[in-house]
Amino acid sequence: PIRSWHNSKFCRPAKSGPLNHLCVAYEIQQLRPRLLSLKNGRIQCCHAGLIEWMVPIIDGDKVLAVLFAGQAIPSANSWQADFVAPRSSLKKPKGLPKVSKSQADYYLESLRHVAARVLLWIRELERNRPPQTRAAKILDYIEKHHHETPSLSRLSKTLGISPSRAAH
Repeated sequence: PIRSWHNSKFCRPAKSGPLNHLCVAYEIQQLRPRLLSLKNGRIQCCHAGLIEWMVPIIDGDKVLAVLFAGQAIPSANSWQADFVAPRSSLKKPKGLPKVSKSQADYYLESLRHVAARVLLWIRELERNRPPQTRAAKILDYIEKHHHETPSLSRLSKTLGISPSRAAH
């Protein structure tokens, strides 16, 4: 849970105040289910009016991580983020940097490149990982699927053994 969302100095007032539930709804309930459809990331504006950049790191059909960068405000009213959440009554914090549309696009492209490099790094780590013991595979399975209903058949397929042996 502590890795579920970012905690920048500009977001702290929103995340520690009475409108915290809007941050949770935005990041956890609205964004997470759509990550696979946002492979190229996006420039988004949260309920507090902050512009941020988001790019998921996706391997196949699995989201490994999400990179966030930001926060800022548009330098002119002539451009808007790719996604704008409904605005809350929260005041924008002071000291936010201003970005133009071309700067915002450049930052998004830069974040895409970082995500691509991180994915390559993750794949390289996986290729060079020594074979796991059965106990390590079970712990790895539990860590990756802790939020799902346990399934002996899925665990047995992961281990490459029969369900009765997995139950043992």
